[in-house]
Amino acid sequence: MVGDNKKLKVEDNNNNNNSDDDASLDPQVLLSIEKLQEIRDQLDKINEEASDEVLEIEKKYNEIRKPVYDKRNEIIKSIPDFWLTAFLNHPALGELLNDEDQKIFKYLDSLEVEDHKDVKSGFTITFGIPNGVNHEKKGNKRALVDVSFFSWFSDGEDDDDMDDIHDEVAELIKDD
Repeated sequence: MVGDNKKLKVEDNNNNNNSDDDASLDPQVLLSIEKLQEIRDQLDKINEEASDEVLEIEKKYNEIRKPVYDKRNEIIKSIPDFWLTAFLNHPALGELLNDEDQKIFKYLDSLEVEDHKDVKSGFTITFGIPNGVNHEKKGNKRALVDVSFFSWFSDGEDDDDMDDIHDEVAELIKDD
């Protein structure tokens, strides 16, 4: 907790000072600092309770939204290249689609975002390609494309910066 860290810093500062410095600290100031720490602990507890309640409300409304999203998805299926067009026109995500990604997106007929039962643990994004679409590509061999929109799916990267980018892409898809 943030408050615990601050309390430790105050204690560390007091422990690292020599006895002359301790004598110069006003006991009233130390008492005030302790009282402030107690207030901070109370605020942390209230904020944690508020976060839990907000998550419960989000969960409730996600369930209410689901049938509306399902109706919307049925309409989207009747619009040719909807998801390709939507992603290409998105100010941030459009730049991530290369030519190979665009070929895949032409087949995409659904995109679903499902929050996990425990909203704190995240969500799942599912891209749907209809049955019967031939997923194999026959013909000349091509060089493997290094950077793809779908690169953000990979968990193989240990780089924290890449994790942040992956999270940012996922959040954009979820929110937009």
